[in-house]
Amino acid sequence: MQAAKSLSLSKLTYYRRIVIPQALINCLPNFANLLITAVKQSSILFTIGIMDIYEKAITLSADDFGLWQLEIYLALMLIYWVIAALIDKLISVVYDASLKKVA
Repeated sequence: MQAAKSLSLSKLTYYRRIVIPQALINCLPNFANLLITAVKQSSILFTIGIMDIYEKAITLSADDFGLWQLEIYLALMLIYWVIAALIDKLISVVYDASLKKVA
């Protein structure tokens, strides 16, 4: 804050150029964890009637009387894992780019 005052920066410029970029860098990993958790818990939407991939897996399993149940749930696990890995990679790219920009 003292450096911003010595440069006669306004409060808006101080927050926009100094505080917010540092805050975003610190919150990105937590945001990624929150986003991945939300994706993994999206099957909770099944309880309120919204069709998601978990409900589709249950429907496919019931159609074949559980014959392909293991394969269906393994494919479901793989889909969730790929989505989580993509989110993690995207956030790490953004995080690394923001670190380079600040440094």
